[in-house]
Amino acid sequence: MMRGVYHGLMGSPDESSIAPLSNETDVLVPFEVRNAGKKKGRGVFATQNISAGTLVWTVFDQTAFFKRGDDYRRFLHLLPGHTRCEAMQFSWVQTFEDHNNSSYARILVDLGEASLMNNGHSAKANLGYAPDGGSGTKKANMYAVRNIAAGEELLCNYKDFVTTGHSHGWDLFDL
Repeated sequence: MMRGVYHGLMGSPDESSIAPLSNETDVLVPFEVRNAGKKKGRGVFATQNISAGTLVWTVFDQTAFFKRGDDYRRFLHLLPGHTRCEAMQFSWVQTFEDHNNSSYARILVDLGEASLMNNGHSAKANLGYAPDGGSGTKKANMYAVRNIAAGEELLCNYKDFVTTGHSHGWDLFDL
């Protein structure tokens, strides 16, 4: 449903960051979603061993990008209440660099299964970003930072998503 609302709002395919329909997942390794415990809810678990350095998730496959805060607000307004809350939980602001090394920020909403990954904080996270081509900037690809056993929960560090140098970046969009 969120994907349909996003496409209806953005209009032309040129303004959209994802395909209208997809059977693909944003988690690039074999996984399952299951209960991760009382305080966590759902989680994403490896169903096969994953070697350190393996690409596990990329933001570009199933993530909605918003250039303007007003578009993000309209997107949320068009969603039912419970879905709106979930969309807000799966949202963050991230900076990127273009080919001229100019920074720009976007609001991102993960519409895929990776949105169910829980926070392992810095101590328990088994996923992390790798620097982008030596430029020192973080690209939106998460890799296994160590070997991950089958059955182990895939955990990221939520602080890795805050890459704006601002107060979580929302102020850049007047949010």
